[in-house]
Amino acid sequence: DTPMGPDPEANKVSVRKSVPQTVYVRGEHDRFTLSLDTSGVHLYQRGLKQAAVAAPIRETIAAAMLDWAGFTPDDVLLDPMCGSGTFSLEAGMIKSRVPAGFLRGFSFESWPAFKPAQFNHLKKKAAEHFVSAEHPSIFASDIDRDAVQRLKKNITGAHALAKISFARHFSVIQNDFFSLVPEHFTATPGVITLNPPYDKRIKAGTSPRKFYEHLGKKLKSDFRHWRVATVIPSKSLAKSLGIPLTLKPIVHGGLDLYVGHGTIR
Repeated sequence: DTPMGPDPEANKVSVRKSVPQTVYVRGEHDRFTLSLDTSGVHLYQRGLKQAAVAAPIRETIAAAMLDWAGFTPDDVLLDPMCGSGTFSLEAGMIKSRVPAGFLRGFSFESWPAFKPAQFNHLKKKAAEHFVSAEHPSIFASDIDRDAVQRLKKNITGAHALAKISFARHFSVIQNDFFSLVPEHFTATPGVITLNPPYDKRIKAGTSPRKFYEHLGKKLKSDFRHWRVATVIPSKSLAKSLGIPLTLKPIVHGGLDLYVGHGTIR
């Protein structure tokens, strides 16, 4: 305070004018909503991926699929069409108890009222619950060598998680799914996640129905008692799998798809 009363400058917050603030204006029938962007990039972006491949599954959908399959930190995960590793990385964060947004930045961190000390304290408290990996329990593979290299880069690039040996969760190899033998990875059935080719990703001349029949035969032959979560483009192709699954509709990449999940009998 000053001799003349409260100092109007005392509670002023220094505004960093160089930081842009995004305001969204949405209008319908002469009614408008103004919103401040608190997040920045989309929330499904975890800040973990450095390298991606074409048509990756979105992280939020991958997390939901793991949940629908009943995946827990104690489960083994097989991710045999891994691409850049969305399922594997989400499972690694679950096993390590790393919150989904821990590694990324947010727009609100540049707001004038943001208090870095308080936010960093919250992150420090969250980090106290991180769990270190002791041995691999996430087994990822892909027929594409480039995809395998991208996943390895994403795993080793998680420098903020080096102290908890994040990379130890993973074993990554190049292999064709139809050549995999689950007993080479684990003696205990776990969870298998799949984002098979569909739409333009299926090779020209390949029958989608025959491909999903082949996929279903492989699962029933080698992955009995495993829990599965797979992306399926249609109900008819879900029937071609020949495995009773619960179907949940999703939208991904502008396409109406399904996630099928259940236990392989």
